[in-house]
Amino acid sequence: MNTPPNLSGRLREARLRLDLTQAGMAEKLGVPTVTSRSYESGRSEPPVSIFARLMNAGADAHYVVLGAPITELLPEHVDWA
Repeated sequence: MNTPPNLSGRLREARLRLDLTQAGMAEKLGVPTVTSRSYESGRSEPPVSIFARLMNAGADAHYVVLGAPITELLPEHVDWA
């Protein structure tokens, strides 16, 4: 699987994995559909609070933000400082 190169592409991929429409994703995130669309199109970036809602919807927010699923994040890849 190729990782979409940017946050907006990974947000779209997460929505599709959850089998949600843009309106359905907006509902899960607690934002208007137009706002969710703007995140997916890259017109705006979601606030940090969206990622907790994304995880509650069942998506891997680590993948969406970092481009790697949490299962691939090893302690040596994290800057703990």
